[in-house]
Amino acid sequence: MEKIQHKHVDVGGIKLHVAEIGSGPDVLLLHGFPKIWYSWRYQMIALANAGFHAIAPDYRGYGMSDQPSEIEKGSYADIVEDMAGLLDAFGIQKAFVVGKDFGAPIAYYLHILYPDRVRGIISLGVPYLRPGGQDLLMDLLPQNLYITHWKVLDTGAKHDGDGLEWSKRTQIANIWKAQIYTVFLERNQGTLGQSQRILKRFDNLIYYSNDGGLHYSPNQTHTISANSQLSMEKIQHKHVDVGGLNLHVAEIGSGPDVLLLHGFPEIWYSWRHQMIALANAGFHAIALDYRGYGLSDQPSEIEKGSYADIVEDMAGLLDAFGIQKAFVVGKDFGAPIAYYLHILYPDRVRGIISLGVPYLRPGGQDLPMDLLPQNLYIRHWMVPGRGLADFGRFDVKTVVRNIYTLFSRSELPVAEEGKEIMDLYDPTIPLPPWFTEDDLKMYSSLYEKSGFAFPLQVPYLVRSRGRLGEIKDYTVRAPTLLIMGTKDYFLKFPGMEHYLSSELLKSVTPNLEIKFFPEGSHFVQEQFPEEVNNLLLGFLNKQLQCHK
Repeated sequence: MEKIQHKHVDVGGIKLHVAEIGSGPDVLLLHGFPKIWYSWRYQMIALANAGFHAIAPDYRGYGMSDQPSEIEKGSYADIVEDMAGLLDAFGIQKAFVVGKDFGAPIAYYLHILYPDRVRGIISLGVPYLRPGGQDLLMDLLPQNLYITHWKVLDTGAKHDGDGLEWSKRTQIANIWKAQIYTVFLERNQGTLGQSQRILKRFDNLIYYSNDGGLHYSPNQTHTISANSQLSMEKIQHKHVDVGGLNLHVAEIGSGPDVLLLHGFPEIWYSWRHQMIALANAGFHAIALDYRGYGLSDQPSEIEKGSYADIVEDMAGLLDAFGIQKAFVVGKDFGAPIAYYLHILYPDRVRGIISLGVPYLRPGGQDLPMDLLPQNLYIRHWMVPGRGLADFGRFDVKTVVRNIYTLFSRSELPVAEEGKEIMDLYDPTIPLPPWFTEDDLKMYSSLYEKSGFAFPLQVPYLVRSRGRLGEIKDYTVRAPTLLIMGTKDYFLKFPGMEHYLSSELLKSVTPNLEIKFFPEGSHFVQEQFPEEVNNLLLGFLNKQLQCHK
């Protein structure tokens, strides 16, 4: 909520209070009575997390907006003109419009008067009723129904005490006098039948789903929950048998499947921010601990920790969930796993997002090890037993603290001659501000179970290529987004900046888009979760639209 910005916008000489958040396609949210912008608070956060720009005004005479000098200037037509002027003020040519209660007619009438300004309509509680009242005759309504009462200004005053001034201020009288309001009654009441017939008259009408979500038409990309946001406690945990190993899996949400692959020394928890955003945006987020990591089983043979082994685990995990095809997001050494999953199982991957590491073909030819500094962390930890001995001098919590502190910098972690990587740590330097003591406790508790012996095997010690060595064509043809923080130490690898702009990378990932994230570190998804979520959701929704 604290991210929502507030401003006053001059529209036709009246200053309208507007709340807004997010960036992306524009969504104009129109409240009802007796509501204000705040009635959209849950939707605003969900929309922003899903990569949209949410705008919720207080109408003229409502909340913190100005009142017009003439109380009669509160018709639907007046508010429609305000909304068109508000779009102009924001420089918005075309927006989705969401209307609740009497905000629904405003949404529909904005489309009627300005059809080129409305991309789609979502209405809550009120269907389209043509101006003039012919679709819901007032004389059919009970004499003492609230609408009939409140149409009469004096009645509102009589029963409300000082409600007369309030009624004037909020333009109640003009709303009810418009005679185009409808009431949704229970299914066993006669008026509903008439309302259902009216629903069929409006082409491309937004429909309501049984799962509590709202869908927009005609270009639906994902479901926006009408309920409050999902949170960490909604994440479900289970163990899934994959090839005889029980892998710990965290999941949340429903919709298109997104498989999230962590790096080192991360676990499923490193995706906590993305999982919530994905679920709130209508996706099914799955994040696991790899074999030998966190709460997952370790194989009986420590050598069974190659990239090829984990790729097979991921294919088996998709099978276990009954998922034919998924988006795959990989961070750090999870990025190669995402790419190699596509190479070995191209029909299982809808698109790839990698963070911090571009596509490097199996075999090491794209990043020759002999170009790396002799005392770089990778070269140290590739020596059997060296990394484990380095870590073994400290407790688990200290190791995780050291790595997060060291590897969130922009410099390459290179040890002094005769020293180890953990010796680079300066205990006077605090944890990064985006990584809390509670986060540290969570990581530490899971590594206390698994230890570091097997986790060090996967990215550094096992060189077997397995089935990857049999592949002739290493081209990644899936739509791909690479997110690189500009302060990510990985950019300092010799030749890396050149590689990112090279024709070679373009040839092996022809559908690649690269986004450089200002000030982003190697842990950019934890450092700037909201911004990274917007990039993820923008890419995912784009792919869904392209493949309709």
